[in-house]
Amino acid sequence: MREKIIDGVAYECPMYVVRAADGWQVRMPGEKTVFFADLKCGGVKEAHAKAVAYRRDQLLITDQCRPLLGREIAGKKHKVGVAGIFLQTKQKKDRRTLEYHFAVKNIEGGTSTIYIGTESTWQRNYDRKLQRAKELREKVVEKLIVSG
Repeated sequence: MREKIIDGVAYECPMYVVRAADGWQVRMPGEKTVFFADLKCGGVKEAHAKAVAYRRDQLLITDQCRPLLGREIAGKKHKVGVAGIFLQTKQKKDRRTLEYHFAVKNIEGGTSTIYIGTESTWQRNYDRKLQRAKELREKVVEKLIVSG
């Protein structure tokens, strides 16, 4: 289960409970977001308790994690054939050429980057680097299954 640390105190965040500015939100899929403001609830601790109680009333709380998508998002700009892997370009300030790399989403919410090449080499390296990105993605999925 994720944790959010506020003023040195760790608060457990079951799935669909998130910290938002000055309160807690319960974001259940397909339902309207419910906000529990620290000020109205009597403080961070009380707002967290009310959010978790509301979440528990809606759905049993388990150790499950958010599943990773199994297919690409329809609006993805550059489709690579694998969910969670993104083809990205970057141009450094002092260079004229573009650099291509894959960004692989991980379960901690961050990304890992795999350099592909420049404008003249990226197409030659694409398949090999995509395979490496797929392997990295599989490790992320395995980690999710073990820790979830």
